[in-house]
Amino acid sequence: MRSGPEALPTETAPTAFERSGPPTGSSRDRSEPSTPAADALARALADLSAGPARWSFLALSGEARRVAEALGTKTPERVKVLSASRAASFETIFPGDPSDGRLVVGSRPEDAVAAYLPWRRALAATGPRPIWVAWSSGDVESTGFFEDVAALTALPGVSLVVPSDRASLGRALTETVERPESAYVRLPSGLPDRVGDAPFRLGAARVLRDGDAVTIAALGATVPFALDLAGELQRIGLEARVLDFASLRPFDVKATVRAARETQAFVTIEDRSLVHGLGSLIATVTAESVPVPVHRLGVPEVLVPTGAGEQMAQQAVFSRQRAVDEIWAILRQGGKVQ
Repeated sequence: MRSGPEALPTETAPTAFERSGPPTGSSRDRSEPSTPAADALARALADLSAGPARWSFLALSGEARRVAEALGTKTPERVKVLSASRAASFETIFPGDPSDGRLVVGSRPEDAVAAYLPWRRALAATGPRPIWVAWSSGDVESTGFFEDVAALTALPGVSLVVPSDRASLGRALTETVERPESAYVRLPSGLPDRVGDAPFRLGAARVLRDGDAVTIAALGATVPFALDLAGELQRIGLEARVLDFASLRPFDVKATVRAARETQAFVTIEDRSLVHGLGSLIATVTAESVPVPVHRLGVPEVLVPTGAGEQMAQQAVFSRQRAVDEIWAILRQGGKVQ
């Protein structure tokens, strides 16, 4: 049985997530080039246009319109890029024109939340159901970054995806366009080309690292941090399992139950509201099958005031040492360490 984590090495440089956290509300002029998330979406949609599915793209934000402009010069004739003027209101978006194929909407997260009721009504209508892709451009008034996934979990039958890399984004778009269900794809501000070797599959958690001491569950921008944290734990003799839950719905219940049985504890890392987040899903599944400690790290369960994005983001940024201390406390409680 090991004793405390005093020997944690400190020479490793902090990850991008640990150093700066999620988008902090710093002002971004709308005339600036698009963010890495928008660039990644444009590339993924251009690749998608080579497939058999028919779809159209509707831009509801400045960055989404830049994505539309890029698509307009690259996509084949069968892919129709819609003008933003087509959406005078959210009521006109749903259920969409069947002649356009599947409607892919690009916007900021708060636009997706604002469209909740029209979106819900569209789920009962016939015809193609929309796929909504959202990302934050860092506006100070944008609080949808923290609450969008929590709000949209209540939409019945809508797939929820938060990819951690460009490869997962491309596969997520391919799978959701091919399925009849509606979907919400939430992009982190930055998307590396690939994180880990396991491919994305809708409804499956990616096992990025195996271990039996504890399971670290993450999604989106927090996945590289989770992998880095697992490396630090290995240095002090603890093997952590790392699961990328990019697919929040459908949710991988089997992988969750298996990890609960084999590691006996979860730590979840999220860069958004803890309300109805990844930690809540894991706690629900384990409580009904294999009750184990589930410790959640993320944005506190409070109302985020308009313009307070930076303050709340800083509260969601975890140092390695803090995360290791949290994990050590869980393992000590379970009798795995002293």
